[in-house]
Amino acid sequence: MYKMLIICILIVIFAIFSQIWLLKAVKFGFKISEKPEEAAVEPFFHVPEKKQPAKMTPEELRTIQILANVDRYVGSSIGQVKIERK
Repeated sequence: MYKMLIICILIVIFAIFSQIWLLKAVKFGFKISEKPEEAAVEPFFHVPEKKQPAKMTPEELRTIQILANVDRYVGSSIGQVKIERK
């Protein structure tokens, strides 16, 4: 008997508080949606910016072209890129 009474009281308390929590959540949502620019000022995660690739020296560029020519080699000069010498 007492167990059933306690369960009923808990259900009533939960039903009342769930309505209050719902109203608070809706109110909070309206408050956030009124001023979206304030919420977006500071990012939540700080993602580091990607570094720009370093500019290659002419010798590094020449080395990369030579290695690309080696990869493209199939027994003839077809597909080879002319590399200027200094």
